[in-house]
Amino acid sequence: MLAKVASDMNKPNGQAKVEASRDAVMAFVHDLPIRKIPGIGKVSEQTLNALDINTCSQVIQQRAYVAALLSSISCNFLLSVGLGLGATEHSSRGGGEDNGLPGRKGISCERTFSAMSAPAALEQMADTLVQHLAADMAAEDIEAKTLTLKLKTTDFHIRTRAATLPNYVSTAAQMLPPISKLLKAELPVEIRLMGVRGSNLRKIQKQGAISAAGSKLNALQRMVLQGRKQQQPREQQQQQQQQYGGQHLQDGQQGIEWHDNEQQQ
Repeated sequence: MLAKVASDMNKPNGQAKVEASRDAVMAFVHDLPIRKIPGIGKVSEQTLNALDINTCSQVIQQRAYVAALLSSISCNFLLSVGLGLGATEHSSRGGGEDNGLPGRKGISCERTFSAMSAPAALEQMADTLVQHLAADMAAEDIEAKTLTLKLKTTDFHIRTRAATLPNYVSTAAQMLPPISKLLKAELPVEIRLMGVRGSNLRKIQKQGAISAAGSKLNALQRMVLQGRKQQQPREQQQQQQQQYGGQHLQDGQQGIEWHDNEQQQ
């Protein structure tokens, strides 16, 4: 968190350094505006301002109100901000693939360029970025349900606008219309960076692969059932024949007919 905040300070020609000590960290966040923290937008800022919280240090001063009025997740996040703490662990790439989920939270593409304000040029840049994002998503066989547009203005203010769609999307043709709608809502604007991001991801379900897996599973089930049937003693076979109407089963038909009988129950 501190690295992200510090990297955005003193632009375009300066640098910000935070010493690796507790006193330096607390001094850095003491007068830091709460809005500078990633994840705190206009609505959250207004809520915190109503609690007389404008800087990170004031989160700790007003921690009783924060704990009483906000959710436990929001409280833990804000208290960490007030102490200058951020996440230090990341899930491994591919960690969720066993559940059909990609091992990442989002996938993005962005470009920095000279100042740009013409609507046609902005639309063309959005189209280019969406094309690149679609190619990256296709390479990983993933699709997204939430799309985010990121703009950095010439005075280095960052705007992010997101749209959650009714269906998952993965192609440029599917993603460009909602991204263009988000962009048009911000016009007129002069920017030097644009980015597009897909989140709320899942692996693309390939029908051919599912059907092939189902065929193998059915074949395996038939083999197991047939093997179990052939290993049963003769007296058990006779009891089963009586149970299902006394019908005589030939050796070559045992597996298939036993499977059919189970389906009929």
